[in-house]
Amino acid sequence: MKKHLKQLQNIVNLGKLGHAYLFFGASPKELSDFSFEFAKMLLGENIEQNLDFLLIEVKEEKEIKVEAIRDLINFLSLSSSNASYKVAVINNAEKMNKNASNALLKVLEEPSLGKVIILTADNTNMLFPTILSRVQKINLFTNNKKYVTLSKKEFGLFKKLTESDIAEKLNIAEKIAKGENTISVLESWTSFFHDIFYIKHNLNNFVKNEDYLKELKSISENYSDQKLQDILRDLIKTINLLKTTNVNVRLALENFVINI
Repeated sequence: MKKHLKQLQNIVNLGKLGHAYLFFGASPKELSDFSFEFAKMLLGENIEQNLDFLLIEVKEEKEIKVEAIRDLINFLSLSSSNASYKVAVINNAEKMNKNASNALLKVLEEPSLGKVIILTADNTNMLFPTILSRVQKINLFTNNKKYVTLSKKEFGLFKKLTESDIAEKLNIAEKIAKGENTISVLESWTSFFHDIFYIKHNLNNFVKNEDYLKELKSISENYSDQKLQDILRDLIKTINLLKTTNVNVRLALENFVINI
């Protein structure tokens, strides 16, 4: 992490500080600690008492709501008390709900001089690709996480799903519902659909299944941004239903696949 902090210090010294950063690739605590060190670099040691520092993190609700981003907007609208920077940190930014993400996106689209927004995320898959495209990304990788390409069998089933007619999609849903790895299959679909989203937004460095990049790019041409957002929302909802309720597995899968 010292290497990354030194690089950031060089950026500050050269007067090339960006308006928004995303730190990822480490544990939540490491990411939080790193964001605090960066904030201290800009504001000084006592950031907890600094009027130019704002921290947003997950509360009891287990998600970051739009009200927190409205607080961020109000915070950034004020002048700096020490004529240098105003710095806001959003820890676990992937916990933002849809309304909060949309509100933050508007802020990122209109950067202000001397205002710095720092995001940390343990799971970048849960962030809007449009948000990812508007921040400078720093991959810490201190916990040696590595992207693992899913198997050819998993990709083959996914590819078949995207190419089939309704009748065949329902057959696929029925076969998966009878198996023992239903949730695992759906999670692999989540990975592939996220990769498609990244590809459409020229964020190939976030693609996890690099071995299938060419084929995923071809599949991506069949989906609009809105359609992908709808699919991912419904897919995550289906996975949560299967994990937390006694919903009819086959029916839940059929309701999902007919809209792909």
